[in-house]
Amino acid sequence: MSSSENHPSSWTHVDELNASCVDDSKSRYERGALLGTGSWSQVYKVRRRSDGKVFAGKASKFQRELRKEVSILKSLNHNHILRYVDWHEEKGNASATLLVMEHCTGGNLQTGIDHSMKGLSGKVILRITVQIAGALEYLHGRGQFHTDVKPRNILIRNNDPVDVVLADCADIQDVASIRRGPNQTTMTHRSPEIVQTDRHRGTGDDVWALGVTLLTMMQQQPSLPWTAKAVEEYPKKCFDHAQRLRALNPGHGTVELAWRMLAWDVRRRATATECRERAEGLLGMAEGESTGDDGTEGLGIKTPEDFTAAAFW
Repeated sequence: MSSSENHPSSWTHVDELNASCVDDSKSRYERGALLGTGSWSQVYKVRRRSDGKVFAGKASKFQRELRKEVSILKSLNHNHILRYVDWHEEKGNASATLLVMEHCTGGNLQTGIDHSMKGLSGKVILRITVQIAGALEYLHGRGQFHTDVKPRNILIRNNDPVDVVLADCADIQDVASIRRGPNQTTMTHRSPEIVQTDRHRGTGDDVWALGVTLLTMMQQQPSLPWTAKAVEEYPKKCFDHAQRLRALNPGHGTVELAWRMLAWDVRRRATATECRERAEGLLGMAEGESTGDDGTEGLGIKTPEDFTAAAFW
């Protein structure tokens, strides 16, 4: 576990001010600053009164969804999946209910990419890929898939060495009983199968979404004009870009890995296990080399002249 979540500096004067504005003296947790919001919930920094340890607490008026996520998180046990800590509720006070999880002080991966002056180095990219592919390998081995892999759902425990977790596990599904209806995947990370059927298809969805995430880390995710036609065609745009990158960069291991993850035919797409193993092999070779931290430039990737990368800020 990251020691940073329980360091005194994790609880700031802003958290103290927020806690003083909430009458929760009977609660086991003090509620600090707002960390983020989702479509049906809010996540706060919380401090356990008994020992002063700091965690993340998810609150929502949609109690059924919150309890569902508790059930899912309690069933999971992998070092790179967000850890469940506690379930807190008070009789007669539904607003005090909290799903308590580990607090990852590094924020989410998308913000980390956006704020990185040089971009992520090749070694960091491969370490993150190994860790998240490993988390997916674990889920897929249990007959489950995540449904919404993307940089905003990858949280950073530590930066040196990089240590990340897969979060937002509320919509994990069983491969054997995929729910009908609208899919949960973010539009930019939808697989060709999702676009064609408007529903989840299984583990291949996760691998495709991790492939798009890998492009993002490499600063190679294609731009997306926000029109209905462009959104529908976006998987093909990612596939085509991976093909062109491979042609321009023969023998480049990380480009080859992205190409395997973004195979159009799901039967040819790499599995999570293959992704982890390939990324581990590439990382082993990279760690044997004496290279400085040149950020994404150090990857040495040749990009098509007409390419425009997606911008998130």
